[in-house]
Amino acid sequence: MGAFSAKIGSIVVFGTANVLISKFVGLAAAGLFSNYMLLLNSVSGLMNKAINSVAASIANFINSKDESKIDDVFFEYMYIVSFCALISGLLLSIEIQPFIRFWVGSKYELPKMTVALIIFNWILNLMRNTVLSFMAAYGAYWEVRWKSIIEAALNLSIGVLLITTTNLGINAVVISGI
Repeated sequence: MGAFSAKIGSIVVFGTANVLISKFVGLAAAGLFSNYMLLLNSVSGLMNKAINSVAASIANFINSKDESKIDDVFFEYMYIVSFCALISGLLLSIEIQPFIRFWVGSKYELPKMTVALIIFNWILNLMRNTVLSFMAAYGAYWEVRWKSIIEAALNLSIGVLLITTTNLGINAVVISGI
């Protein structure tokens, strides 16, 4: 139940943005958003390979060391992942608009504020992988089985609320994901 609810929650959290945008903002806006997410998800895939490659080592370390060392390793790992996420986010914030302009044309660019929110959300999700790696290493899915379901429900509810009561458009959906 624990790993299952985590998977369902992550599918809902990461899969509803396009649905909300296409339903409430329009299909063209969902297409623009998807261009950016395609690029960010490609970079995430590369980053996640490096971040998640140490999960087995973390599990071995947890089983062989004392608690104070585990805390030290967690915070060092968090620092490294956060540093990589921030540097990647900075580089993406500089290069994503010119790349979109080159790739599909300037009429398919999103506003700078929307891009900044998307990249900020992307950075936070990448930084979250440290905690997820340690949860996987501890096998702590049962203890947090309701977290993902509650997170998904809140994300969807806040997204619908913001998009229907404000004029934020795509920004409303991105803000609900933060």
